[in-house]
Amino acid sequence: MKSGRCKGESFLFHFLPLAAILLMFSVLCLPAALSQDSEWDQDRTAGPKALQMFKVGLKFQQSGDLQNAVEAYRRSIGITPKIAEVHWRLAQCQTRLGSYTDAEAEFRQALNLNGNFVECRNDYGMFLARRQDKNDPDGGVREWKRCIQTKADYPYPHYNLAMHYREKGDLENAINYLESTVRLKPDYSDAWKELGLAIFERASSGDLSEAAEALEKSAKLAPENPKVHYHLGYIYSNKG
Repeated sequence: MKSGRCKGESFLFHFLPLAAILLMFSVLCLPAALSQDSEWDQDRTAGPKALQMFKVGLKFQQSGDLQNAVEAYRRSIGITPKIAEVHWRLAQCQTRLGSYTDAEAEFRQALNLNGNFVECRNDYGMFLARRQDKNDPDGGVREWKRCIQTKADYPYPHYNLAMHYREKGDLENAINYLESTVRLKPDYSDAWKELGLAIFERASSGDLSEAAEALEKSAKLAPENPKVHYHLGYIYSNKG
């Protein structure tokens, strides 16, 4: 699963711990963040020191030094608490460090400051999905659907919803969301792979050409991925 600045391995929704999921997100998301100055421009209390500490935090986060990243983000927030992205980055680091209560508070604060922050909401959806709170079992689905309502052409909540429905055995919804994912992001190899596998599962012994076509697109985009070639070989053998 992944964010507008991120993407995800197909089965991490099922098997990877939440900290591992956001590890991928935080690293892949970092470069774009440095160019996002609109929040800083709008907050007149945000001086250069707060922005400087935010950028220091990003560098620490990118290098994997999460404790120092947390301290830098907290110092930035101490100067100006109104920048949603700082709270989001802090939540990512806290999640990876296992500080889940603190992380959730920061996710919520980021979304309170900017309810249209789809990258953060997508991550928060993954956080809730992995937490599996009995009092909020559909929290992830709710947040991903809110992402789509806010920005329909943002591909990652489509993908995350697809993985959710596939895990539940709802192949039709899974395929629908995977089709919307690859329509929005045609170079998303994992989504093509999952689409091929879902179509294969639905087709069973029927026409497997659509499944093979999707997997072939995945293989073309990620020729080094052995799993795609394995699945393709299996489908070719079943096609006869």
